[in-house]
Amino acid sequence: PSAFVTDGLYPTAMAARPLASAGIAVLQTTNRPDHFVSLQEASDAIDGWESAIAQLDREGVIDRQRVGIIGFSRTCWYVEQALIEHPQMFSAATIADGIDTSYMTYRLFSEGRPTLAMEYEKILGAKPVGDGLSAWVQRAPGFHLDRVETPLRIEAIGPVSVLTEWETYSSLSAQHKPVDLIYIPAGQHILQKPLDRMASQQGNVDWFRFWLESHLDPHPSKANQNERWRGMRNSREAAGRK
Repeated sequence: PSAFVTDGLYPTAMAARPLASAGIAVLQTTNRPDHFVSLQEASDAIDGWESAIAQLDREGVIDRQRVGIIGFSRTCWYVEQALIEHPQMFSAATIADGIDTSYMTYRLFSEGRPTLAMEYEKILGAKPVGDGLSAWVQRAPGFHLDRVETPLRIEAIGPVSVLTEWETYSSLSAQHKPVDLIYIPAGQHILQKPLDRMASQQGNVDWFRFWLESHLDPHPSKANQNERWRGMRNSREAAGRK
């Protein structure tokens, strides 16, 4: 009620007005601080999304069989957890330049960063060594990506982000699941350059229109993208996935 929002909370990955212009209702949610830095933090977000989908479906605003989701920064973890715990909740998803409490991220970046290390250890309940490793295998998203069925677009901003996102991308790709990795080499976490914003935002409009509306942009510049996505859909259908 007190702000005019054109993209969403941030310009990275979010494209509220363009998606709405394409006939896709957009709901922007915020984090709850109740259980910050615990496994319940992600569960709170997922519970909220389940409630929102149910209510909007009852009100006739949406078709609950065609719902997408975007995670940016910290909320990438929530989205990954949702895709693992509820494989049929979303028909398409994006995660952009974020964390996911993964083992690979911990090993790459915790050395020399005690705050990050302590946060991951608190969320997952142990250090990932000795007996504590079993807790990580049980709880860290990267060990459960076999459950993911939702087509996933991953946006990596800068070289470090590629490393952060690589565990998810490489695992889904090795399983021949629909996953796309988009690299924005010189962008900022909150994208500033117009071309970077266009790559992220328009890319998401295209991605969600394809998976939610079966729409492909006929512009010649999108030919390679369209061919890649058709291949993902065909492979998915051949594997008998919904």
